[in-house]
Amino acid sequence: MSKEQEAPKVEPQAPAPTAAKEPTAAEYKETELMRKELEALRAKNSELETRRKTREEEEAKKRDEWEKLYKDKTEEYQQLSEKNKKLMIMSEVKLQAATMGLKKAEFLKLFDESELIMDDGGTITGLTTKLEQFQKTYPEFFNSADNKKPEDRKPDVPGTDNSKPNLNRRVDGSNVEQLEAIIKDRSTRPTERKKAIAQKLALKMQRWKK
Repeated sequence: MSKEQEAPKVEPQAPAPTAAKEPTAAEYKETELMRKELEALRAKNSELETRRKTREEEEAKKRDEWEKLYKDKTEEYQQLSEKNKKLMIMSEVKLQAATMGLKKAEFLKLFDESELIMDDGGTITGLTTKLEQFQKTYPEFFNSADNKKPEDRKPDVPGTDNSKPNLNRRVDGSNVEQLEAIIKDRSTRPTERKKAIAQKLALKMQRWKK
């Protein structure tokens, strides 16, 4: 047999695709159940995430409000504290200026108290020096030592001499309770408290001397 008479080659054919198997009712039901559970989980997760963000935003808002409130109250306290210190400084300035013979309190408008500092204990640094300088600058604002009116002179404090105990100046024993009240009263000026302490000490020294 010649080559021309050879039988043609037959190419192998691929197997015919099998038809997709239809899911059974049970499989379909299970798949649908899993899909619904997955959707429910996604919805729950989204809800929790929304709640978390809302809670964080609310906490951040409250934190900002508290920080602002704390800052405002701190500034308010500092301003009030500084204002009270200035009032206390000027009150002490007027008191000491009066004991130095100042004729009128309105003259203190020319007094510069900006450099005076009061510590937490109520002590004013440099007040006496500042007033002495003020007196030298404006001597006409003050009464001379000889011309002081009785009301302009330094009050006579029993048992003390310039706030120091003096045994030659007697103290009435009935004043002890009053002295204690003055010393303990927080509104008492520092100079008055020192005088009361000196009086009390003078009384004790007098009793020891007996």
